[in-house]
Amino acid sequence: MLRPINEICIKAGMSIGITCLLITLFDSLLLFGESRVQTVVVFGFYLYCVIVLVTPSEHKFSTC
Repeated sequence: MLRPINEICIKAGMSIGITCLLITLFDSLLLFGESRVQTVVVFGFYLYCVIVLVTPSEHKFSTC
């Protein structure tokens, strides 16, 4: 049970970290949100969705 939760936390942390780095490098991305936090959360969620769809996972195709 902890494996999927651990995997989710790692992928979420990666997406937020990458988003913070991108916003630090490209300040023009801040035009899309009302604040830095909102922009990081929204872009982080979009990036998380892409990471989840692209990367393989143990629990995606498991049969119970």
